[in-house]
Amino acid sequence: MINRLVHWLTGYVEFSFSGGFASDFLDECYRLHLNIYDIRYEEVLVARCPIAAYKHLHKIAHHHGGKIKIHKKYGLPFCFSKILVRPGLAVGCVLFVALFCFLSGFVWNIEYVGNKTIEDSRIEAFLDKQDFRIGTHWNVKEKQKIEDLMLASFDEIAWVHINRVGTTARVEIQEATPKPDIESKTYTNLTASKDGVIVFAMVRDGWQQAFVGDSVTKGTVLVSGVNTPEKKKENFFAHASGDFIARVNEKFALTVSREQCRKEYTAEKEYRAISFFGMYIPLYIGKIPKENTEIERHNIYLTINKKPIPIGMVKTYVKAYNIYTVTLSDKELLKFTDSLIEQKLSANYGKNNVVSKDIKVALNSNSAVARGRVEVLENIGEEVRLISKNRIKVKKPPISG
Repeated sequence: MINRLVHWLTGYVEFSFSGGFASDFLDECYRLHLNIYDIRYEEVLVARCPIAAYKHLHKIAHHHGGKIKIHKKYGLPFCFSKILVRPGLAVGCVLFVALFCFLSGFVWNIEYVGNKTIEDSRIEAFLDKQDFRIGTHWNVKEKQKIEDLMLASFDEIAWVHINRVGTTARVEIQEATPKPDIESKTYTNLTASKDGVIVFAMVRDGWQQAFVGDSVTKGTVLVSGVNTPEKKKENFFAHASGDFIARVNEKFALTVSREQCRKEYTAEKEYRAISFFGMYIPLYIGKIPKENTEIERHNIYLTINKKPIPIGMVKTYVKAYNIYTVTLSDKELLKFTDSLIEQKLSANYGKNNVVSKDIKVALNSNSAVARGRVEVLENIGEEVRLISKNRIKVKKPPISG
């Protein structure tokens, strides 16, 4: 097998000897150490030999009254000779090799490995902002900068490396191991941050002082971090913590201008371009407008075996709009104010945490003013540091409810 491979790489010919003394011809070939093999008789002598040996055969055959004729040529040198005879084919082969080497320097596909809690879309959006996407040319220095930026931008990532696997960029990620929650050794009281009526109480540590149904004021101790037993002289300390949900009354105020800005869409247009290995070839004339427009971009890549390649179409949808001012009527202003009140309540307290509300809206020539009170559910527990652990000796008994 190895000999056959060597013969093919160096090239060999199959020839015939006729019209002379074949035995004398072969004797002289062996005496001159010419490699003649696969010898057989088919009315004439047929054999094979390397290219270098064939150059001497015509002279030897002439000495012994015969002549040499080539039947077939084999091997890599003859393949190249055929190409060189046809300049167009030779140029095409060179261009193909050059194009292949050029295209292999681009990113054809991006894979994400090791990200269990981080969505692919987040990583893809980050890389896109750094201009690292399908069709990007490989750049080792830029790749290292992107790796450093990813470590700085994602707290969940402990280690990241962008490996080059052929034309695929493999983003390998090692997520950080969450640090275990360590119980705080700071000694605190849990106090009320606002006035309210407790509707739910849960104590995680410390000694409970307020219970469901109790009315408390700001600063009231809900869970104590100090316990003083009657029969013992020393105090016991804890990091008081827990959740205390209370019904709390809050003031509410909102002013809404009668003049409001509105957006009116005037036109919608699609711009197409060809993306070819990072090159953007527009199929339109002029520039895409950016002022007073909403722009949405979609990349559609060709696929091979369900894997995208950096050749495709870029569709950019542009919606143009005008901004104008409108003066609301009393009815329109009231309706708009009601909607803003609901939005503000939901944003500040949560959609399901508003128990009741008493809000009045007053209209004037320029605006609507909403004022009143709302009753909401809030977690009013606030930890207040009691004393440094370095200044006391701790002997903590079982926590009592």
